[in-house]
Amino acid sequence: MLRFPLISIETMPCYVAYFRVSTACQGQSGLDLEAQQAVARNFVEPKASIVAEFTEVESGRKNSQP
Repeated sequence: MLRFPLISIETMPCYVAYFRVSTACQGQSGLDLEAQQAVARNFVEPKASIVAEFTEVESGRKNSQP
C-alpha cells in the first residue's frame, strides 16, 4: 500500500517559459539567456515541468510595437 501519491506528468503543474534579452550588456551582466533558463529550470523542477519555451532577442526601444 502506498503512503504517498505518485506524481505523473498528467498531475504535475506545467509552465511555459519566456526568456528575453535586448542588449549586449545583459549578456555580460549575468542576465544572458543561459542564466535565465537555469533560474527558470531550478525554480520549476522537479515539482513541475516546462512544456514550452519562448526566446526573444530584440530591443524594445527599436521594435515598432503597436
